Amino acid sequence: MDSDEGATARRTERRRRLLRYAAIGATLVLILVRGGFRSLDVAAYPLPVQRPTTWEEILARPRPVTVEVLLTGTSDGDRRVVLDESDPNIKELGDHHAPSTVLAYWVHHPTEGDYLIDAGLARAFAREGGNYTGLLRLILALIGAESRSTDGADVASQLRSRGISPRAVFLTHLHGDHTSGLVDLPAPVPAVFGRGEDTFMQKAMIGDHLDGRPLYALDFGEAPALPPFEHVLDLLGDGSIWAISTRGHSPNHVSYLVNAQSGPVLITGDACAYHAQFEHRIRPTPGVDDQEAAIRSLAGLRELYDRFPQTQVMVGHEPPRRR
Repeated sequence: MDSDEGATARRTERRRRLLRYAAIGATLVLILVRGGFRSLDVAAYPLPVQRPTTWEEILARPRPVTVEVLLTGTSDGDRRVVLDESDPNIKELGDHHAPSTVLAYWVHHPTEGDYLIDAGLARAFAREGGNYTGLLRLILALIGAESRSTDGADVASQLRSRGISPRAVFLTHLHGDHTSGLVDLPAPVPAVFGRGEDTFMQKAMIGDHLDGRPLYALDFGEAPALPPFEHVLDLLGDGSIWAISTRGHSPNHVSYLVNAQSGPVLITGDACAYHAQFEHRIRPTPGVDDQEAAIRSLAGLRELYDRFPQTQVMVGHEPPRRR
């Protein structure tokens, strides 16, 4: 009898575990579907007339714009998760458990005003555990990643302390550590991203980060080529801020070049996450949206730097190095 009772208890416990797993799975599916099928009202970003030119001509005419890096928090985890571990240069990464920084960039234009590139982590990461969706939290937990911030580090607080109201936020892509801080910014501030970046999965992962504000898409379909890149856009029409299509890490990832008076600044976003990846051309992980496109994008960014070594490179998840 004891053995029968034990077998029955084990079967009962297995059924309970299965029911728990089924409930968790159903909840995750509900979160995924509810977020992924959300319809976003996205308009075309109003671009000035694009005039094909060359990087030589552009960089010979720097504009009176400035760039300041805003550190909004850190993320703990294995840096190799975004890299191809079969790459022969992966050893050059160094301490792959060093915290990754979560950054945003303030661009000041003397006549056009102030802009952000990416939004970093929200104020909620300082005390309330953040504002990631349940789905994203689960994925990050599975890979051992955790994000954190401190009081006043969110972009809204940093801009407010400087008396700055941004005209728009240009996003490199729609991943939570780049969109989270949008929720702290005034609702009228538009968010701008690459057309087609708002896929089902991208929307499911970021949840409400884009809610309640004007949304605009950068259409690279008719954008001119500017080698080594197939498509670039002059965002303000004066050669000061350039959007560069760097697909691969995400469906329509965008990097930015700011043609600053102090020298060109290349903001790679997650087309290149770390300095060692840039220097040693370490391939992105096969787990990105399109690894072959991501490899081409990384190669293009590196080629631009090799042609114009005066460029300051700001990678996705490390502070910029001193020139």
